[in-house]
Amino acid sequence: MVVKKASRSSTGGFGTSNVAVITKPKKEEDDYAIYPALEKSVVDTLVPTPDSSLVDENSDIMREVYDRISQVHGFPNFNFVVADDNDEETNNEDENSEDEAVSFEDLFLLSNDDDEEVKHEETEKNESTIISSPVDKLPPFNKFHVLHMDPLVLQIDDFFTHEECDKYIQEKATINQDNDDKDDSNKDKDIESISKFKTRSKTVGKDSNAKAQRTSTTWFLNYKDAPELMGKAQRLLGISSSEQGIKVFEEPQAVRYRQTEKFTWHLDALSPDALQNDPNGAGQRVATLLVYLTDLEKGEGGATMFRDLKTEDGEGPLKVYPKKGSACLFFPSAGGIPNQPFDIRTLHAGEAVSIPEDKSMPKKEKWIAQLWCRKNEYKPTVPVGNNHEDAASAIEAYCLDQQ
Repeated sequence: MVVKKASRSSTGGFGTSNVAVITKPKKEEDDYAIYPALEKSVVDTLVPTPDSSLVDENSDIMREVYDRISQVHGFPNFNFVVADDNDEETNNEDENSEDEAVSFEDLFLLSNDDDEEVKHEETEKNESTIISSPVDKLPPFNKFHVLHMDPLVLQIDDFFTHEECDKYIQEKATINQDNDDKDDSNKDKDIESISKFKTRSKTVGKDSNAKAQRTSTTWFLNYKDAPELMGKAQRLLGISSSEQGIKVFEEPQAVRYRQTEKFTWHLDALSPDALQNDPNGAGQRVATLLVYLTDLEKGEGGATMFRDLKTEDGEGPLKVYPKKGSACLFFPSAGGIPNQPFDIRTLHAGEAVSIPEDKSMPKKEKWIAQLWCRKNEYKPTVPVGNNHEDAASAIEAYCLDQQ
């Protein structure tokens, strides 16, 4: 496996947005409040969730979630339900339901057309073509927490098994497994000597020349070395049977945060300049998927923080705490301010991992798998020789092994 290590002190981006801002807030000692506050008209668009606990798939709130993901974010087959033709009892229940005029599956497969006949034809088309990939045989996810409604932020429990979390970290670690007795600085040099190449993270930061916005470490993996992430991401977004499928994903990443390391406020969406000058031509980032590979408790830091979002209790910033195996999904470009290429409301940061007061306690690290989905097909650039096609057999083998 070949990996690429990103610069530990770099970030990309184009600076503070020129939309919907007022005077800068009072400067704080840390750098977690360097962005101007949102304008009141934008704040008024924020819709917190009424309940962030585990929600029932058939609840009204999840119906709204599926509706938003289909209509606003462009994933009509998100987490689609595959009907079992052999389950006559289930089919009869769906046909005889008196409580709902439209089935749960139909809810997020229907188009936006108001013509019921057109909707029916479109639904039949989706149902007849949706099963054409081994990925589609994976079961749908059923442990959702709606952390925020608009902009939408979801937590999915048990997205990875604990074994899959450990394996993903090991994919990074195998490159220097013979150097376990060396100190961390030497390990990084060993990885760098093999990777040869560093790059800035293409995120929207306050200052493209900033030197300390990101102190975490990122490795880029080959698609074929991350079949669990690539398969499950396709299954969740419902794009495995589309014409583009896996080709819309950027390179999978492994990110490590050691104590005191962080990623300050940034946006995942690409800037207008980056989009215009992007030789890749893949378009905007439409979805961000983070999978937490280690546990961190409240008080230990490491949360993914959304500065302008609040909990159902009105407390902010909204924090997603690392829970091993869980995933966080949000959409960085759609919604928010009209005619803008990104949603400024999704401004977020990777909170610094805390140093425990009790020095005898073992040092904890935050590890995440990170994946971005583009609007169009993406051409990978790192590691050298990385391509989507080589991952097909690994993803298929993984999916078949889950049945």
